[in-house]
Amino acid sequence: MSPGDDDKIIKDAVSETQTTDDDEKKYNIEFIESPHKSKRTAAIDTIVIHYTAANRISSTINWFKDPRAKVSAHYVIGRDGRIVQMVKDELKAWHAGKSYFRGRRNVNNFSIGFEMVGTRESGYTEEQYRSCVYVCSLLYEKYDISLDNIVGHEDVSGDEAVKLGIRTESNKKIDPGPKWDWGKFHQYFAELMNTSIVDDEPEPVEDKDNNVNLYTPDVMMESGVDPVPTSQIMQLIKFFMSWFGYK
Repeated sequence: MSPGDDDKIIKDAVSETQTTDDDEKKYNIEFIESPHKSKRTAAIDTIVIHYTAANRISSTINWFKDPRAKVSAHYVIGRDGRIVQMVKDELKAWHAGKSYFRGRRNVNNFSIGFEMVGTRESGYTEEQYRSCVYVCSLLYEKYDISLDNIVGHEDVSGDEAVKLGIRTESNKKIDPGPKWDWGKFHQYFAELMNTSIVDDEPEPVEDKDNNVNLYTPDVMMESGVDPVPTSQIMQLIKFFMSWFGYK
């Protein structure tokens, strides 16, 4: 191995964790405004996932723009992964209808609504899962949303709402339906949130002996102050650092 190869290996491994221009293009969020929105009176802490009961994103966009519709969602995710935002996060979209979640009615007031283009029988594409997870991860961090508060329409307007008399058996909601794979969603979400962006700007930190040291990522991983990263990329970086004698 020639001199400098070790540095190249580490730099290549670190670069895999960086957000690239290609990633940003892949997850471009368009904005097409729906007139069906109103003011919130509660903080955002929930995400509700629906299906559109249609197979074309254009149909949903056109309906949400139609003055007759009186329905909307914050985000629509197409079968090819296209992401269209139709109501700004800070405003209330009209997606959940009569609803109840953990002691509160009117879920629209504190939730973000996602419409996944598809039907009960169609299932969902890989591109849809990836795009949905991407936007959910942004909202998760921005609004400090618990993973347990990312739910389906059926969880807020389904059997529980019927029991409470908010809905009837005939108009309860069942989306995103049995073809929505929550296991896959949570797996992709965990993978995305586990991909660390390495901050190589050192910070002065006081250690146990009260000596001020420069606190760089490799020192952080060895110090025990923060948990050892669990992602494979970060484990690989740690392995190369120890292999080539980096302390």
